[in-house]
Amino acid sequence: PNRKEAELKEREFRKQFIDENRGLRQQISFGKALDINIESKEETPNHKNLRRNAQVLTSLCIRSTPLHENDTKDINRFAAEQRRAGSSNSTIKHRLQTLRSTINLADDNGYLVPDVKYPKLKVTRGRTRVLSDDEMLAVENELHPDKDFGNYHISNDARRFRQDAYDLWILFCGTGARFTEISKLEWSQVNLTNRTILLYRPKVDNETVLVMTDKVFDVLSRRAQRPQSRRYVFTGRNGQAREYSGAAIRKAIRRAGLGPDVTPHVIRHTVATRLLESGLNIQEVQHIMGHADQNTTARYLHASTQMSARRAADVLNNRTQKPRLE
Repeated sequence: PNRKEAELKEREFRKQFIDENRGLRQQISFGKALDINIESKEETPNHKNLRRNAQVLTSLCIRSTPLHENDTKDINRFAAEQRRAGSSNSTIKHRLQTLRSTINLADDNGYLVPDVKYPKLKVTRGRTRVLSDDEMLAVENELHPDKDFGNYHISNDARRFRQDAYDLWILFCGTGARFTEISKLEWSQVNLTNRTILLYRPKVDNETVLVMTDKVFDVLSRRAQRPQSRRYVFTGRNGQAREYSGAAIRKAIRRAGLGPDVTPHVIRHTVATRLLESGLNIQEVQHIMGHADQNTTARYLHASTQMSARRAADVLNNRTQKPRLE
């Protein structure tokens, strides 16, 4: 009746079986197990992060070392070394999650795996940064392809790159979508007649239909007239889906005078907060943002409650009568 209890019981049965039949399982090296895990996630959005985490994990032990020889003490040592090197608990947790998935996959494939415990790392979330309307406009102005940066020749490739960066920004601000969802957007997902975008969210494996804002509609209409590709809205030099790089947007954010706490992902935070401020309920915002868990959407409530508090004060001010002094 309880899935978590069932999974725990399954783990106990699996461990008991391994302990009783250790001679029946083959060994696999730590490096080979990492490679198999990376290959299994090759078509997923998280593939690049997985590769980076795997590279860092090689400091845990030599690649040729049998996977099952790693123990809890080794993992605790790795976490401590990462912390001393300046990595945050959140980053270390992601890297250990890659190790966990590697061990679990090797276990499922019938290899000899270690029975380890992972350190409990407390991850504290700071205040969610939300951009003001003026800050959003300042970044948009810095990204505008017609902005003058001086008297120098701009190549066609550079001009196209600036236009792409601006168009990406408009779509991010007008949809609140993840960067990979927009940078890999296909024309088959765009319906200019109905002014809708069908977004498949690979991170959470769901679909969302979004209605275009006027700016988003203008951008997509313009790009549809002279498409770079018949398949993708944004393409790279190889004609395939564009590999998103936030360098242009990050530079525009700095030119707009915003601090290091503002990253391209802050756009998504801002859109979610604005939707909650406008009166949409948490279930509606969850659907639009493509959150699998409502608790993720709830993170933005604290910012939107400030606006609610102001509206509440206005209501009370309007209903409060001034005292009659006679």
